[in-house]
Amino acid sequence: MRSLASCLVSFMLGVSSILLFNHFHPSQTVHAQIAGLAGPPPAVPALGSAVPRVAPLLGNSWTDSMTTNRGPGPVVINLDGLELDNDVWDSPSGVDFKYGGGAYRLTKYHIGGPVMFEFFGAAANTVKLLQQFGVLAAPNDAKPLLVTPPPSLPVPPSETNKEIKQKIVPKKPLSGEISSQYGRYP
Repeated sequence: MRSLASCLVSFMLGVSSILLFNHFHPSQTVHAQIAGLAGPPPAVPALGSAVPRVAPLLGNSWTDSMTTNRGPGPVVINLDGLELDNDVWDSPSGVDFKYGGGAYRLTKYHIGGPVMFEFFGAAANTVKLLQQFGVLAAPNDAKPLLVTPPPSLPVPPSETNKEIKQKIVPKKPLSGEISSQYGRYP
């Protein structure tokens, strides 16, 4: 009887530690039945727990700068977390903006030459979603992918975790003011 009581106490401590430390809630489970075979219900994270957080702008700024590039490579600007005011980029080989989804602010900017956008991380996920629904045109693809492949067909590894690149050649230099929706000063 004593060993049964110690087993029961041990079991209850184990269940309590799982509930306390793993934040597992029975309401977060999904019960699935695949091909008539019932398996253990998988745990599903709470809705919204995978949403990336956008850090506020912290004053990493450039003001009144001019970058002129006559070399073979483009000028590279990493936008995440930058505040740029009255900046000029001029390059016949282009300006390459790299963007992962963070906050940014560009005021009174001027860009001369071709512009390349390289999206990675959360920004690439957003671009891909908009391309799949036909909101944005996919480069080198005449038709948007409106229906995803069936779950039995995995996405080839060569198509996942890749940056999305898009190049535009404006008819005239770009200028103006733009900023991110999230992460700006109040």
